Amino acid sequence: MDQIAGSAKVTKGALYHHFPSKEALYLRLMQDDLNSKKQCFEKAVTKSDSCRERLYQLTYEFFCLPRPKQELIRLIRRDNNIFNGDVRSLLIQSYQESLPQIIEQVIKDGIENGELKEGDPRLLSWFYVSLIECTLRPYSDQIFEDINSKIEHTLDFFFTGACTKTKRNEHEL
Repeated sequence: MDQIAGSAKVTKGALYHHFPSKEALYLRLMQDDLNSKKQCFEKAVTKSDSCRERLYQLTYEFFCLPRPKQELIRLIRRDNNIFNGDVRSLLIQSYQESLPQIIEQVIKDGIENGELKEGDPRLLSWFYVSLIECTLRPYSDQIFEDINSKIEHTLDFFFTGACTKTKRNEHEL
């Protein structure tokens, strides 16, 4: 809190006047960050494009965020178990509203439109979030040339899986 107060050029007392605890400050910072992401992602998926195109736009917006902003989402997922009660609930709710629920709605639309096969939209949204997080790892920077190739890989994996060919049964040979 001393460092934060110093950086903000306020006294520690002034900081505690607005935020009664470190947890309250953390929660407020995370909620503000997640709310700005939510607005950005909602804007990206409001078009009446296909499910794939809407997921592309959302993922593009996410990948274009500065790395520290991308990392905040992972930080929230990591830290949510540190907190209890209302703070934990508010943090989880803010996180879910900012990314997984938006993806879930796009997936629901994709299922209704026949672009995706029947499945649980919530679980599928978590799969998609996991794919995004895997593609954000520094190792993927060595594999993919640019953001577009990362996004296309993520979408291809989500829509068609890792296999492009199936093994034929030996009896069919």
